Amino acid sequence: MLLFAAWAQAFGQVSVLDSSFKVGPGANDAVDGLVVQADLRILVGGEFTSIGGQSNSFLARLNSDGSVDASFNPAGQTDGAVQCLLQQPDGKVLVGGGFGLLLGHAQPALARLLEDGSVDASFDASAVFNTNTWVFSLALQDDGQLLVGYQGLDDQVSRVVRVNTNGTPDPTFICTNQINSYIFALLPQPDGSVLCGGNPGGLGGSAPDALFRLKPDGGVDDTFDPGLDLSSVFCLVRQPNGQILVGGLLNRTGASNSVPLLRLNADLQWDESFSTDAFGETGPSISALLLQPDGQIVAGGYFFEVGGYWRRQIVRFTPAGHVDGCFDPGLGLGGFTQAGAVQAMSLQPDGCVLVGGVFQGVDTAYGQFNLARLLPHSDCDLIRVYLKGGSDTFAAATFPPGGTNYLEVSADLTNWQTVQTDTSPYIYDSWFSMAAAPQAFFRARQER
Repeated sequence: MLLFAAWAQAFGQVSVLDSSFKVGPGANDAVDGLVVQADLRILVGGEFTSIGGQSNSFLARLNSDGSVDASFNPAGQTDGAVQCLLQQPDGKVLVGGGFGLLLGHAQPALARLLEDGSVDASFDASAVFNTNTWVFSLALQDDGQLLVGYQGLDDQVSRVVRVNTNGTPDPTFICTNQINSYIFALLPQPDGSVLCGGNPGGLGGSAPDALFRLKPDGGVDDTFDPGLDLSSVFCLVRQPNGQILVGGLLNRTGASNSVPLLRLNADLQWDESFSTDAFGETGPSISALLLQPDGQIVAGGYFFEVGGYWRRQIVRFTPAGHVDGCFDPGLGLGGFTQAGAVQAMSLQPDGCVLVGGVFQGVDTAYGQFNLARLLPHSDCDLIRVYLKGGSDTFAAATFPPGGTNYLEVSADLTNWQTVQTDTSPYIYDSWFSMAAAPQAFFRARQER
């Protein structure tokens, strides 16, 4: 039997995986934040202690080709996880997480980098944050003030604060409510209010919702009722027309099934006209969203099949919510992390999408952990065949929707035997069921 020592993809059918991204083995733990700088270098934050095969803890910078930028403050130590990165319009980058030192500077939990990657000494948030706080979310208002969602490690209570452009607290914004969930997403509203998303628990003694609103002064707006039960909200993205995409594990009151993506109108009422193509599993979730300039929506999370396509943990939707058959991740993101494989995404000027999170690889790049770059397009609606040798030998194929699918094997390219058949867009066989032969060839086909 002819085996292959590495992944092979038949007929040169490339997915959107960018094999020119030279990040080697990737990151050895979660990637939680990504920012593309104006010079196309890439800031990466997370829980890793090595990246690109080099020792580098929690915060690194890559060159545009994915190689590690050795000039990025090589002597400065960061001593805790970087949970989120947010780029300001002036190119400076806000950094939040669970660190006490950032690049050797004592700026716990929240700091700011200058465009050259050095720590901005003019930004000091130590009046709010210390080594017993952990920042989970950041959002900029139009006036430059910063909203911060964080949790106190001593009391396990989350809070939202607003800081000025120099890091000092804004005394006019006071949120006194006890928040019993992590705050994963913040979205300022045009009227000065703030939408907040988290996991079940919400506001202690008030509402259990994972989606709530704060008034411009920081007080809870009790008039806002999103009509969600036992939901988690992981991401909030405003579209140019003012509508808001809400990603998570969402259970609308009275609905029989959870969905991963809903949309609010500008008045914060649910847009009943918006629904995506159906997900093929129970309890899908979306943990990260990226809105492209053309209105298409890249979504990452926990799911495998969408609209009849194989889209393991990452998918791109048209503005109307249909799966884009020309953004094909092949086998998708490796692993089965139910919390959501994708934690961060960032769009390059050329349309490529950087993806970070907790996954074992993308498509055929297994062994490239937790960080990858995806091209803007692939060939559309193709049948793809994959072979893998070694200790975990198998054959697999992915298909567009709408037919009966076959994975077949032959010893002579003339006589073909069906190994698997299904209407599923993904077919897999471990080869262990096949008779020994000097060589074996595989093909996939679809009947409509």
